[in-house]
Amino acid sequence: MEVQNVIRQYCATEDNDLKYMALKEELSPIDVCENLQNYVNHLLIPVLMEETNAEVVSLVSLQVFPHAVELCLENDKSGPWFDDIVVAPLIQRMSGARATIAIQTLKAVSRKISEYRIRLGTHPQLIEAFLRKCDDTVLSVEALYYLIQCYYDIHHGIPPLIIDQIFKLARSGSQDDTTRLLIRESLSRANLDAILHAGHRLNLQELEFASECWWRFAPIAIELFHAQLLPALSDHKSRASALQILLNFQPFYTVKRLDDTTLLGPDNEKLLIRSLEELDQELGHTALETPDEILPQEAESDSDSDPEQTAYLAELPSDEEIEFENETGGTADPSHLETSIHHICQEILAKLRDNLRFSVPSSSHEHLPPILHELTKREDEDLSSLPRLQAALETLSQLVSARPTPHLPWSQICRDLVLPRIVLDKVFVQKLKAGNLTQSIDEGATLRASAQSTLQQLLPLIDFKTVCIMLEYELKNGIKDKDLGVRQLAAELVHTLLAKHYSEIIGLQWQWYATLLKEEDSQDLAAHELQNGLRKYYPTLG
Repeated sequence: MEVQNVIRQYCATEDNDLKYMALKEELSPIDVCENLQNYVNHLLIPVLMEETNAEVVSLVSLQVFPHAVELCLENDKSGPWFDDIVVAPLIQRMSGARATIAIQTLKAVSRKISEYRIRLGTHPQLIEAFLRKCDDTVLSVEALYYLIQCYYDIHHGIPPLIIDQIFKLARSGSQDDTTRLLIRESLSRANLDAILHAGHRLNLQELEFASECWWRFAPIAIELFHAQLLPALSDHKSRASALQILLNFQPFYTVKRLDDTTLLGPDNEKLLIRSLEELDQELGHTALETPDEILPQEAESDSDSDPEQTAYLAELPSDEEIEFENETGGTADPSHLETSIHHICQEILAKLRDNLRFSVPSSSHEHLPPILHELTKREDEDLSSLPRLQAALETLSQLVSARPTPHLPWSQICRDLVLPRIVLDKVFVQKLKAGNLTQSIDEGATLRASAQSTLQQLLPLIDFKTVCIMLEYELKNGIKDKDLGVRQLAAELVHTLLAKHYSEIIGLQWQWYATLLKEEDSQDLAAHELQNGLRKYYPTLG
């Protein structure tokens, strides 16, 4: 059925059942796209703002409106329709008698869009307009949580001004799981300026909420460590939050980078160990004692709202409510809380001590299976070396795929023996002369392809430093290989590597990564296209 027919049917009756049936009619997706403005202005908005039947309003708010938006999205409707036809009119109605209905519809629509994980909104100033009009109720926080997913992404980060307003809203309402999700989501989408601006202003609870996105705090991690985390460990009231943040921040003190140090660094690690050891001793002496405080009970969720709207919303069906799960319920048992704190403290200590005991591995290959020594680069290699090198790679591939996987220095094997084999070696290029013509035959392409396949197998077994070295090798050699098959394998490996380790890379080596992506050969169009794709899907921090 066409949009105009539905509008006509709805307006021609006063019977609620007939209205409901008209709204449930299946519409032509193309017609919805072409007539969205008419559909919204002459049917959906009037129903939301004027209809007296709660079931009909609920149908439009929670189902019909989101479905119309989804149809436009799936059919690639062009232009800023989401901003101009959907979001802006609903925000305008937030100051009217049915403000709550408008917010509920915004939440339902933006939640539907968020399922597609795309940035559909192009006018982020609408987020400012929403923040000016909304209250601090749970419904507003939920709507904002989804709206920012529609307007901001890794390329279009939330600026400092909006971050400030979001935190003002979060701090004025109840500190529940809904607020936690909003804080985490907003900081995960904040731009670098916003992180630098707001990061050190977060209170400990907010930092705990956001620390799940640990990589976003890399530029200010050491500042946070000294200004907030170390002092909080010695405070009985704040130590639980500090320990949870440290647990989430563990890549900063457990993952060795290209310079063989962690981001936190050995001196700060020793300070942390000392503080944790003191806390461990204290908790060990008081493990069975009741702590001085009990966790605060859940705050009341919604602030005062208009009685007319409250009564109206009470009639709406509740089966479409958002699935925000409460992770905590009631009052925590103090002895259990103290035991949990002690356990986290010991867990972090164990990670730090293991990290300090770990030494940089030797470059010796004496403990490797003898055939793997064949992969070591030699000056006397020629075309006759290819069969033994191929056999060595096949043996390595079998070792990697064996179950259980043998305990071998896989990172060292990858760096020293396999990565050098993806580089084009001129000794394996055979030149044939026919008169004045010389033809070059790349006999080493099969070996390089085998090395690429072996690297895919090694990826789950290697450390972070080797991951970075592998990425650099591939961007400087693999994706620029003259053999099409090798190039394709290299491109697949780069995407696999970044899909798995992107957060670690931008959280621990963001400056190195930014420099690496800037380096490119403008003459190699295929490599240039791949790196443009990486900048789009795996951008640098900023």
